[in-house]
Amino acid sequence: MALVDDRAIARRSRGPRLAILGVFAITAFTIFGGEFLLAPDADDNRAPPIGVRDLDGEVLDVSAGGLPSVVVFSKVSCPACEVSLGDVEQASRRWKDKVNFFALAPDEATEVKATADRLGLTFPVGSDPGGNVATRYGADPAKATTFVFVSATGRILDREPGPLRAETLERRIRGLISAGPKPS
Repeated sequence: MALVDDRAIARRSRGPRLAILGVFAITAFTIFGGEFLLAPDADDNRAPPIGVRDLDGEVLDVSAGGLPSVVVFSKVSCPACEVSLGDVEQASRRWKDKVNFFALAPDEATEVKATADRLGLTFPVGSDPGGNVATRYGADPAKATTFVFVSATGRILDREPGPLRAETLERRIRGLISAGPKPS
């Protein structure tokens, strides 16, 4: 008659017990609030503060006046970007009471100011030499231009890389305005 090793029985029975315990844990986690831990944060798309001053010394604020915003990250050394900034200037004059417009360049303030003056930009323009603000907005400071569209409630609705044609910018602005404030 063979003797049964109690330790061997204990080892064999641990597997099913651990599996059942795991199923209970996952079920309890899901039922009792696990979805809150797994769901993305409601503020993931909140536009971060810009945190820099424009060329006139005013703090850039995407939530100014409770209006939606178009934030343009653009290099001063890019001819296509200059054309696009000219289109942004025209749009800013047309929509100034309905949309905030901002431009930030990953260049030194003196270069940014010279370009803004040469192009006759009247909307707020700032310098972001390290590209930190661009990075926080999900734009690549190494790329020529990125447009970021922010709702009136401060949510980033979309990002679009590259200089935009005037018609595309106009269409995007109309969509931004028609989106209106969304409940939080």
